Amino acid sequence: MDAYLKHRTAVEGISHFDAEICVNAWYFVDATNVVARLAVKAYALTGSDEEKLTLLHRLSATDHLTAIHGRVSKKCAVVIDGAEHHGAAPLEAVQANTAGYFDEMLSTLEEQLPEQFHDVGGQYFRFKPELNEPLLWVVTCVYENPDGRLLSMLSNRSTG
Repeated sequence: MDAYLKHRTAVEGISHFDAEICVNAWYFVDATNVVARLAVKAYALTGSDEEKLTLLHRLSATDHLTAIHGRVSKKCAVVIDGAEHHGAAPLEAVQANTAGYFDEMLSTLEEQLPEQFHDVGGQYFRFKPELNEPLLWVVTCVYENPDGRLLSMLSNRSTG
């Protein structure tokens, strides 16, 4: 435990003004190619867009386990064996309009970003991080294997 508590001298200061709120998003598809669950997670990142995307991609493999989870909108429906199931969408529809399926989740995520404070000349001011357009994000498909495993389907992203 001692290793985690060691003090290290900072060699560089990074201002919160330099951080961009970026997002990882996941949709969960089952063996019938139906998507019913979504997840999102925000990160405050610095660096070039390429560096941020590389980091998001690396984290996308497992960070869905600690992300905010939700359902596909009740406005969406699939028909299975003649019965209509609301709150689900076909995989092809989600892939064709990914951003549209995440609108509600991204709004929820932005609302949940914590309010912050900073001291300017002895006075504290509030600020709240927000999602800016264009949003820098990575979307990952997670396959819900019939044996219970969640398999992140990652593309081969070049890192440099």
